[in-house]
Amino acid sequence: MRQLRDDEKEMAYALSSLAFMQGSRRIPWADDPNQPKATAYGVWDERGFQAQAVVLSYRAHMGPKAVLPLGGIAGVACKPASRGRGYAKAALVATLRHMRDAGEVISTLYPFSWRFYQQLGWEWTGVNRRCSAATRIFEPTSDTARCREATKDDRPHIEAVYRRFAGRYRGLLDRDEKQWNAILEDTPEQWTYTYVYEGAEGIEGYLTYRGGSGETTDLREFICLSPRAQRAMLGLLGRMDMQTRRVTWTAPSDDLLWCSVCDYELDVKVCPMTQARVVDVHGAMSQWSPAHERTGRYVMKIADEHADWNACAWEVAFADGHIEIAPTSAAPDISMHIRAFSQAFFGTPTPEDLRRADLVEVHNEHGFQAFCECLAGPPMWTNDFF
Repeated sequence: MRQLRDDEKEMAYALSSLAFMQGSRRIPWADDPNQPKATAYGVWDERGFQAQAVVLSYRAHMGPKAVLPLGGIAGVACKPASRGRGYAKAALVATLRHMRDAGEVISTLYPFSWRFYQQLGWEWTGVNRRCSAATRIFEPTSDTARCREATKDDRPHIEAVYRRFAGRYRGLLDRDEKQWNAILEDTPEQWTYTYVYEGAEGIEGYLTYRGGSGETTDLREFICLSPRAQRAMLGLLGRMDMQTRRVTWTAPSDDLLWCSVCDYELDVKVCPMTQARVVDVHGAMSQWSPAHERTGRYVMKIADEHADWNACAWEVAFADGHIEIAPTSAAPDISMHIRAFSQAFFGTPTPEDLRRADLVEVHNEHGFQAFCECLAGPPMWTNDFF
């Protein structure tokens, strides 16, 4: 097992096509200039190349203050005749050490199987709302007149709306120019349509999409900073009734859509957002920013079979928005597996939820309360898929 070289990309593309694209020779991301930095690990046996796992380098907002380096796991694939031998698992274990060495202290992925990644320390986090609505149920408001098609000059303001919104959650990517290009620019096959709501103090919301049909159009992103902006843009969607019967989009768990419209032709599916993992406990906690007014100290013991640098007791002290963390031989106040710690760190489910689910063992109540206060903050949600 080793890192793939640049001259082995075609081999990796062929395996990805086998696993995800039914053998198509057209690999959409192969020549995409907006792709993030990628590092692939491959597994060989006596028959040749058999499996791979890819790390995509990102950064993610973790509340209003912290932005942490994140490794996105993608392209995990194994040839059918070699499945069941642990090859993909071995490649993923290699990515953990790679991410740790690269300073990518947290990781997320979109699983083909929740159980497969659970055995390696990733666990579900975040609650996603998948909304689907008939466009005819949305009625324009007086503010819908403030909605307009976006221009190139609006891009910095759209990005600013996103950054403000991202600070309300944990997990939204800190997008660079390439990521914004992929969302907002036209592609060789399709035009991109972007609309903004501009209030008295500037742009407060936007939506963007490509493609669709007379039956359904999927919005790539629908983000608003205020209920006023959301209602206005829903009214804009109502005016699309002549071109598409339904629209779909994703929203976080605390979205106030039902306060704007409630109808039998509005369907909302609630499901886990993604799977996440803390790759490096020390590195992640050192970069976390607890609320400035909170202070405390606790000892937590972490079990982690695949990242031994995490598996020990850690003494954590926090004050004035900063954290000090170091290994300790002291008796733990709380104990948990890396899966539960990862969930607590990403904010959904909360430490209290995890305790009720018997996933956090509490030895000292005061220490557990300090743990809760240290990690208190916004919930997990993201809107970038890889």
